[in-house]
Amino acid sequence: MAPPKNERDWEDYVEHVVSRYSHAPFDLKYFQVWNEPTIQAGFWQGETNLDFIDQIYLPAAKIIRKHHCKVVFGGWPCSNSMQELSRELEWHDAWKYTDIIDIHYDPLTDWQNHYDRWIKTGKCEGLWQTEIGFVSFPNYLPYFYIRVLHWALNHHWRRQNQYKLFWYASWGAGSDGEKCLTQNGSDGNPVLSPHGTRLSVINSVFGKAPLSDWKGYRIIPPLPPLIDEEQPASFGFMSGQSSYIIAMILDKPTLDAHSRIQIEIPMNHSPANMELELCDGSRILRRNIGSNPAVESSESDLDAYYAKKKLHISIRKDFFKLEEASYYGYAWNASIGYLVVMK
Repeated sequence: MAPPKNERDWEDYVEHVVSRYSHAPFDLKYFQVWNEPTIQAGFWQGETNLDFIDQIYLPAAKIIRKHHCKVVFGGWPCSNSMQELSRELEWHDAWKYTDIIDIHYDPLTDWQNHYDRWIKTGKCEGLWQTEIGFVSFPNYLPYFYIRVLHWALNHHWRRQNQYKLFWYASWGAGSDGEKCLTQNGSDGNPVLSPHGTRLSVINSVFGKAPLSDWKGYRIIPPLPPLIDEEQPASFGFMSGQSSYIIAMILDKPTLDAHSRIQIEIPMNHSPANMELELCDGSRILRRNIGSNPAVESSESDLDAYYAKKKLHISIRKDFFKLEEASYYGYAWNASIGYLVVMK
């Protein structure tokens, strides 16, 4: 899109949109200015990328702020570097009129860099990724979403809209359907895609109570909570005051090297029961927890007992189902499982 022939026309348009939609019955509070505003991405046709700041972004941001609303910058495209993003936000102090930085298709390591530069310093309030996905490998959604969820809990997540992920797209037809959250069923009505099914399972497991970070477990093999998307990892959560959740992201080398995953959780009393579920909901195991150590069975997918103020859990590797979790430029075989222990 090209710059406006008359900048006043642009300002009038923004004024009309924001004044209308920031009030009842719409009550919108966040307004994103443009989409992928660079020449390289093809959505900006000015002479330079910095012209976007002067001709489009700052005039719109000032109007949005005048209506006591929040300004979203972006979404910054993966065709341009983080250094270029910083240069634009610093141009004429554009960051001072920015509440949310929005990025597209960035790895979680880039989230950390954006956080260190813009959020931790108090210059901006939050970080969104309004395009992520559009791949046919369904395990990528939990592979990325769980890491972001845990990362956010460890980075001062205090406001509801501070960190957000938006899968692209919500619906698709034909061959695009499997890349989206919903697709047409046999009767033509929308149904959950494999991606949508995995997101639904995440909501079922993690959405029952407020979450917090929890590190009170030991897992063998060691699986630290890494943000590097190419590494296996585990992430601990406390759900309200009633449950512990351990999300395990396992790759083929890890499962090949270990016949069972062992977990120990220090607890003052024996929990009532626990549940182990694959990320697609295709396998769910439920166990009542006894107090007597049993001989571990190589044929049992899930063993557990409570002794000496510790819960001992053993999961057979065959419970986990490896699927490709590839993304642009990367390829993994991964299995994701959620262990929920009711305290």
